[in-house]
Amino acid sequence: MTTTALSKPEIAATNIGRRLAGFAGIAAMLLAALSAMAQGTARQLEAIDVQSLPGQVLEIRLRLSDTPPEPMSFTIDNPARIALDLTDTTIGMDSRRQDVNQGPLATVLTAEASGRTRVVFNMNNMVPYDTRVVGDSIYVTLGQQGAEPPASFAAQPASQTAPAGAATADAGRSINNIDFRRGRSGAGQIVVDLSDPRTTVDVREEGGRIIVDFQDTALPTALMQRLDVTDFATPVATVDALRADNDARLVVTTSENYEQVAYQTDNIFTLELTPPVEEPEPVGIFNETREYTGERLTLNFQDIETRAVLQLLADTSDLNIVVSDTVQGNVTLRLQNVPWDQALDILMTTKGLDMRRNGSVIIVAPAEEIAARERAQLEAMQEIQTLEPLRSEFIQVNYAKATDLAVLIAESGQNPLISERGSVAIDERTNTLLIQDTAERLANIRRLVTTLDIPVRQVLIESRIVIVNDDYTRELGVRFGSTIVKENS
Repeated sequence: MTTTALSKPEIAATNIGRRLAGFAGIAAMLLAALSAMAQGTARQLEAIDVQSLPGQVLEIRLRLSDTPPEPMSFTIDNPARIALDLTDTTIGMDSRRQDVNQGPLATVLTAEASGRTRVVFNMNNMVPYDTRVVGDSIYVTLGQQGAEPPASFAAQPASQTAPAGAATADAGRSINNIDFRRGRSGAGQIVVDLSDPRTTVDVREEGGRIIVDFQDTALPTALMQRLDVTDFATPVATVDALRADNDARLVVTTSENYEQVAYQTDNIFTLELTPPVEEPEPVGIFNETREYTGERLTLNFQDIETRAVLQLLADTSDLNIVVSDTVQGNVTLRLQNVPWDQALDILMTTKGLDMRRNGSVIIVAPAEEIAARERAQLEAMQEIQTLEPLRSEFIQVNYAKATDLAVLIAESGQNPLISERGSVAIDERTNTLLIQDTAERLANIRRLVTTLDIPVRQVLIESRIVIVNDDYTRELGVRFGSTIVKENS
């Protein structure tokens, strides 16, 4: 056996290498443990259970591994869909599709992206729905609002309560004020100021009237009255405010045909009735008075990020929406059966935003930022014009006077065709314009001369001159004559 003696420096280096290797192994173990802990504590959607209730009602339970977030919901009428977004949630189920085919519900689809899980209910037909959070589950009731969770779903222990963000009855909720306004194009707007933006609102039509119920909300005695708004010349005739058990109710009577839109921003709920437009005029895509033609949807968001709402609208519209980094803040939004482009306008008006569209791309930013950007672009264009080289051109005038056209070119009110750097001269002998300016200005002047340099229409008068003498009448008359022809027999 051969033995090799190591010097002291070699022994020290060997010990340092062993220590580094040991530290690296410990660090790897710690990282693996932290990763396992993170995976173990991540909130997951573990199961989706469906149960039929009396009265053709379905109740779907979304069971999670931890306390669920407040679901953000929106609906689409055609095709009929209800979607729930769960933030900071992953999918822990093996299958992303569950066929139900019970009542109004056909299938349930789940998808995950960027730490957010979306649950989509594909409906055979759209029905009212309600969501609530109880313990570690989210209950979705299709058909009408359910009462208690069914016994087969293993009701939660009495010690477990819904989180603070859940939509539960609150005895402190009330209506602060009820107002009526006349909007554009004869629209009637019923504006309700709520004390709590999380108030559940149910809007429906019964017997030719519109019923609006604010659930578990008190109505002060001073607001229990009838508003007669016939003189406003809108589809709304009267608005009755009354109490219905624990709810506050508005009964809206209409006087003519109407189109209904209901939406909520923060604590302001608005019910708008507009007269139907028979022959809308063609207008721009994002003009304030335009007719909204986007796909209709229903949104119900409580204190959601503005950027998240814009992302949902982009998914619905199949357009690309680019959002500026300066768009921040949250918004409470409840829209019922409104076109997506109108929902986008409402959101931008509420948050002081503006947009510009270029093909299939919509740029959204604060109005001040867009105005500043366009102002900078205009200044840059003006700077380019001041540096653009000058060109000379001779324009022959055939029918008009070159002097008249020169005056028109140089003195066209507040916006002359000639720039400050340009010049125009006249050659009266050949009736020619001598112009020096930028290429763009020369093109505009050339179009003007082509339009105005045309022959003037003239009237042709044809005449004849006849010379008559005084004795001309003597030569007038008729000579008669006869001829006799004899035949030889």
